[in-house]
Amino acid sequence: MNDPHNYFSQNHPLVLDGAYGSLFEENGIIKKNKIWSANVLLHNEENLLNLHKQYIQAGADIITTNTFRTNPAVLIPKNINYKILVKRAVQIAKNAIDGKNIILAGSNPPAEDCYQKERTLSKKKLINNHMNHITELYNNDVNFILNETISHLDEIEII
Repeated sequence: MNDPHNYFSQNHPLVLDGAYGSLFEENGIIKKNKIWSANVLLHNEENLLNLHKQYIQAGADIITTNTFRTNPAVLIPKNINYKILVKRAVQIAKNAIDGKNIILAGSNPPAEDCYQKERTLSKKKLINNHMNHITELYNNDVNFILNETISHLDEIEII
């Protein structure tokens, strides 16, 4: 695992990569649906690897795992094993890093759609979702967890 502490001695701001799912959608690689960016892990891994490499080549100090829609609340109802997809996403990112001094952020998304107004999951399901997803990211050796696009206060407090 890369040592993120090395970055703090370099005296420059860190650059985070950019979008994944929306870029894949714009380029017709995936369609917007419930599992959205996780589709790349099921059908287009090479595109994901190439995008990670492009962000690194463009100067990103931090790349993010493509785990925005690999959380249990989204995948279990679709009979898809979230643990396999988290592991695959992390491994693809590590393959892109290929020994370079890049920080790996594990993306922990909202349990439900980030623009959804009404909550459909119980508090217990929210807690289990985030505990399980964060645990998988941790077990696959990301450098830190990036909790992103969380729009509900109750979910922020749970995380």
